[in-house]
Amino acid sequence: MTQKIDFKFLLGFSELFPKEKPHSPFQYYLQQLPKYFILDICAELLAIFPNDLVFSDDKNFIKYFFKISPSLCLKLFGQIKYPITPGLHPTYIIGNHFAVLRIAEYAATMHDTVPGFEISYETGRLEFLKSLAVINEEIRQKDDYLEDISEDLNERERYALALISNSIAYHDILNFDYAGQILCGIYRAKQLFSFFKDHQDSKIDTSGLLSRFLNRHGMDNPADFLNDLLYLLTFIPFHEGNKNLAFKISDNSNQERNRKFLEEFVLKDNLEYDPIFDDFPTLRSRPLYKTAPDTYKILCGAFLIQKVFKGLYFSIRDVLSSYKYETKKIREIQLNSFRQMFTEEFSEKYLLHNIIEEIYGQKYIRFSDKNLAINGAPDYYFRSGNTLFLFESKDFLLKATIKQSYKPNEVLSELRKSLYVSGDKPKAAKQLANSIKKIINSDWKFDKGLKNPSNIKIYPIIIIHDSSYDVPGLSYWVNNWFNTELEGINRVKIKPVLLIPIDALIKLIPLLKGTQPHQFSELLENYIEKQKDSNDILTFSSYLASSDKNKKKENEYYRKTIKSIAII
Repeated sequence: MTQKIDFKFLLGFSELFPKEKPHSPFQYYLQQLPKYFILDICAELLAIFPNDLVFSDDKNFIKYFFKISPSLCLKLFGQIKYPITPGLHPTYIIGNHFAVLRIAEYAATMHDTVPGFEISYETGRLEFLKSLAVINEEIRQKDDYLEDISEDLNERERYALALISNSIAYHDILNFDYAGQILCGIYRAKQLFSFFKDHQDSKIDTSGLLSRFLNRHGMDNPADFLNDLLYLLTFIPFHEGNKNLAFKISDNSNQERNRKFLEEFVLKDNLEYDPIFDDFPTLRSRPLYKTAPDTYKILCGAFLIQKVFKGLYFSIRDVLSSYKYETKKIREIQLNSFRQMFTEEFSEKYLLHNIIEEIYGQKYIRFSDKNLAINGAPDYYFRSGNTLFLFESKDFLLKATIKQSYKPNEVLSELRKSLYVSGDKPKAAKQLANSIKKIINSDWKFDKGLKNPSNIKIYPIIIIHDSSYDVPGLSYWVNNWFNTELEGINRVKIKPVLLIPIDALIKLIPLLKGTQPHQFSELLENYIEKQKDSNDILTFSSYLASSDKNKKKENEYYRKTIKSIAII
């Protein structure tokens, strides 16, 4: 059965300006525009949610973009040359966050315009639109990725792979849950600071590293750092219509500390633009810019929120890198050890264990790979009666060049190495399959209460730590690999592999805390059914977001989390 995909056509330069010859690259149309004129437009557009009416079609975008120039709107409407698409009725669109981010990344590296230089509203915005239209043409060329999918795959496999390739490059930007990401970011940051205080590592002095990190920011404890983050995050728009992104530092006793803290996020002069790299490194590291003394504007709220947690890794790593080492080799070894400690010890173990234990406490049968000390043991084993939850926790990264390549076969190959098998080393899906076989065959004796393994209902779960991989189609491929490993085994009580982002698990804390495990299994069963109905397109995060049941408890939990910062 052929899958139906909503057809949207991205209008480029040839459609919007059919009588003009386009100039490439897109920077050509920006060269005569003032830097902060461009940044202000980018900040304005990036404050609008991707699903807003403004981005819904070409007419709404033009009406919004040239709202104080109706005559120019009419002129543009009259000159658009729509493509001929026999038998299809596409929605034509112009505005998109990716193109705006490309422009913002370039503008962030521009030199300031000579004082006194002015440009008219119409001329400036028209040149901006032409630049955006050139980028749209480039995006359309990349969208021919379907031709690159291997002919050896069946239709269902090709469809799932097309979904992955089309989504994975910028999923973390275009599907951003502002309030939820703040909650999860603050929760993870609190856990990270606790980990650094408690963790004993033979290679890295985590407690000393944390002290140096705080000293760099002029702070004595983690609560000060998180409170300053919260102060900054209060200026992000969380609902449609809130477009006031400029804010001024309050005149209070913390003014100097706030000023110093904000400088870590503000665009600097003399930054270099790399046209090859489309992951927006400048904007991700510095998503604010100054408009006047002590007055700032948010360029990209999504990137600002991501710095709550993702930025912590790089900031602390930078402190470690600044230590004096005898050789570059020793520095490299230390930084690699830090990465390994962060992903394996903190993300995959400490954080996952603490979340599950916050929900269920010390009840039920549970083991971690640490206290099992068995080769190939799951990251977490949790059983209540005849219901078993098996967790594999994976904090992995794909290179930005792979994610943004729009080359499906390369993307799938790299995901396979992280989630199925790398060389002869089993990963995620294969690890879960191996664990299930050992359980069914009674090879593992650590769970003394498991009398009849053949009657156990098993939920295999992969926890992913980066929202970039929470994309439609990936679940299908992971289960493809998983099923290959379990051929010939009675699957009646073995559920499909569930990909659950760590942030989704954090959001489940207020819903599941103090409940019985059967409520978790009922929630998973409901998701499994809905996922089947969607042909494996529905991700767990999307399923969770579609339910209002969790909102009230989530908001209350959010308030408690904020209040608890002072007692870290």
